[in-house]
Amino acid sequence: MRSPENKKAKRLIFFMVLSLIVITGVRNSLGQIPTAKSQIVRITHSKDSVVKYPSISNNGQKFLYLSESRDLVNPDKILKSIKIINVNGTEEKVLFTDKVKKAPPPYPESYLVCGTRPPLLSGDGSKAFFALSIEEPLQLNDHYLGVINTDGTGFKVFALRNGALASLDWQKKGFKDDTWNRISNYAVSNDGKKLVLIVKGHHGPRKFGFPSGILVMGSDGRDQRALLSPAFEEEGWVWPSYPRKPYTEGGWAFAFSGNGEKILFGAQSSANKDDYDLYLVNWDGSKLRKITDFKDRFFTIADISDDGKRIVFFYGGKKRQGIGTYSIYADGTGLKYLRSKVADRVDFEDMDSKGKRILHRYKYFGILMDLYTQKEVVILHPEMMGYAGSNGTFMDFPYFLSFWNPRFMAEDKVIITGTPKGRIWREFYLLDFTQSDIK
Repeated sequence: MRSPENKKAKRLIFFMVLSLIVITGVRNSLGQIPTAKSQIVRITHSKDSVVKYPSISNNGQKFLYLSESRDLVNPDKILKSIKIINVNGTEEKVLFTDKVKKAPPPYPESYLVCGTRPPLLSGDGSKAFFALSIEEPLQLNDHYLGVINTDGTGFKVFALRNGALASLDWQKKGFKDDTWNRISNYAVSNDGKKLVLIVKGHHGPRKFGFPSGILVMGSDGRDQRALLSPAFEEEGWVWPSYPRKPYTEGGWAFAFSGNGEKILFGAQSSANKDDYDLYLVNWDGSKLRKITDFKDRFFTIADISDDGKRIVFFYGGKKRQGIGTYSIYADGTGLKYLRSKVADRVDFEDMDSKGKRILHRYKYFGILMDLYTQKEVVILHPEMMGYAGSNGTFMDFPYFLSFWNPRFMAEDKVIITGTPKGRIWREFYLLDFTQSDIK
């Protein structure tokens, strides 16, 4: 009879041989593009924890992430923490942990816990932002926004007010309060002083409908105002004009330029419920303009350069050249469908802050592309020194939620994930491709 150990060993050998065949085939197809002299260094050593959602500073010196571990008091539950660490693996600091801080009124006895949205680090690395929830006496997911300096000081928590309810007697209308129900997405300027948030829902009767909106505010909680949101009338939420319904049933792309001036979002642009496009607007609400003409809802993720001039987005529909990654200038000119020499399509992962290069994946290989020349170079492959791919796994770019604009690339550095020997869960690594041919 075969022992369990022999079966396990044979399965491992099978996956290793299969992986080798796949790698060899892909490597042959990648012969058309050069390979950078990249370096891989492990950063986290999380023991029994799971690490998720990295957000790196512009200089690539530190990053924020979510850590999940079993609660020592109640092992059946998961305890989440927001942590920041230097890329050399030193000076790790816990910025927030579940059930330590209490919520503001009207739930002052409820403990705050990490929400479902990924945390976000300001480009200068000075501030951390993260969604917060409460679990008792009622479940409110991603209802609050937490802000804290990365030295651990200055923790603040905000509920986001719905301005359309401010002038109403909302209690008589059946609302429990005048806040938005949930934060769906958020972005921050490089200096950590300006915030843009996508918000949804309310705490009133369902008959009024389901609103969404875009808010802007300072990171100190001041100057909160609606950039795009519906009005409230007797029959419920009413949009007075177009664009409307951002981040609802389509147009999920969303980004904020690092200089704190330009906001990119998708929204419905006509009475046709499938008619969505991308819009750009200034921080102060001026110069709202539509920059695409797809008339389709399938804009999924996007990014914008720090100077607000270059935009990249992924489109999942059938208009134009179909599914793939496109680039466009902020004035709506220069729309280009990006093509790879090796991949059937470019699956956009992240863009550098200057708006010059993007990352995309081809099977188990990471590729850097120049947006101007579309020149490509391989920066991640299984034959690299330091590559961590035990038990038949491959290193990869970090996983993020659908429609979330990731931020794991900084200058010539990228946060990647891998499974070190003896580990079940993935750890974070730093991929340095300083010697790449694409600058």
